[in-house]
Amino acid sequence: MSLFAYDKITLKLKMLTKEDKTLIKIVWESKKYRVKRLIKEFPDKKWSKRGVEDFQKQFQTTGSIERAPGSGRPRTTRTAENVDAVGDLVQSQENQPQTHRSTRQISRELRMPQTNNWR
Repeated sequence: MSLFAYDKITLKLKMLTKEDKTLIKIVWESKKYRVKRLIKEFPDKKWSKRGVEDFQKQFQTTGSIERAPGSGRPRTTRTAENVDAVGDLVQSQENQPQTHRSTRQISRELRMPQTNNWR
């Protein structure tokens, strides 16, 4: 038996889906279950205690199961201006055979992450 046999057992906790949030909201409002009881009632969902607590706090403050508009990490470098700049560089190579630029070269010229050039 390997020393790393415990790697075969994974305890994955998943994100709360919209259906999960709706279920939690309905059960919480109708039966007034606390977090531990809620998790115990639905063991197959594999919710984390912290995830359910955070959602309940969000629901209490906003009254909605939806995320607030504008929440999350903003995309600062993928603007219309930068998309146009990448497009211009790529299109400028079409008429000049054998003078291609790599995504790395384009990202250096425009001073933006290379992943933006892939999209």
